Amino acid sequence: MTQHRFEVWQSEPERRKTIALPLAEPRHRSHKVIALLVLLGILSVGYLFGLVDRVAPSLKNVLDSASRQIGLVVREIRVEGVHRVDRGEIEAVLGFAKGDLLLDLNIAAARKNIESLAWVKRASISRQLPNGILIEIQERQPFALWQFKSAVWLIDRAGVRITPDGLERFSDLPYLVGLGAPRAAAEIIDLLQAEPDMAKRVDALIRVGDRRWDIEFDTGARLRLPEVGADYGPKTAWSRFATIQRDHGLLSREVASFDMRFPDRLIMQATPDGLKILSRRDRGT
Repeated sequence: MTQHRFEVWQSEPERRKTIALPLAEPRHRSHKVIALLVLLGILSVGYLFGLVDRVAPSLKNVLDSASRQIGLVVREIRVEGVHRVDRGEIEAVLGFAKGDLLLDLNIAAARKNIESLAWVKRASISRQLPNGILIEIQERQPFALWQFKSAVWLIDRAGVRITPDGLERFSDLPYLVGLGAPRAAAEIIDLLQAEPDMAKRVDALIRVGDRRWDIEFDTGARLRLPEVGADYGPKTAWSRFATIQRDHGLLSREVASFDMRFPDRLIMQATPDGLKILSRRDRGT
């Protein structure tokens, strides 16, 4: 534009005075832009450090108005990392919505509200200038089903309860029973995977006295494991039982329970049909 005006002046010098007058207007606009940027900087610092709430309400109104004039208003709320959490639930607990001032949001409170949702393990929220909000979600991962009294819950690996609803989708997960089971679940489930063929035959894990585990198999037979000990514990007992099962096929026999709580012996209790078989053998029939 400057070059164009220069050429006009050369060809029509008599109009130099009228053409030169508008030069003051861009200079005035540039001052406005600079002032607005300075105001934005002050506004940003004030909001981020909580200073705006301490000043006079009239000044806050001025700053709010300036924020709207320069477009610092929430126009887009983007949510990432969501698979099972309903987006509507997230927006319902945010505490703000589209149209609110970007720098006037309580990010800490919004994050806390989102993390109170059942499926949310962790959340982060960031302002995306000039008019966006980015919400990143880390969801809880289904790990096991836990039955306590008459209720069944889906839990994550840390033992946190997620939901009691829609559990049919998770019927292939390990099934836990008893007080204290969620807290100790990860250790016992990892232990079972050391013998994957045996682990496939486990129907339920029963926490006994919040001290040890019983394992119920698909045959209905129950294996009693010892408490955690220095020399002999559930890991050793599980490994020994798996070896005996491979060698002797214990789970195909009429046995109701196997007791592996003692390091020097295996105690078996026969089923009613097994007792009849033993009785006939004793009679020689």
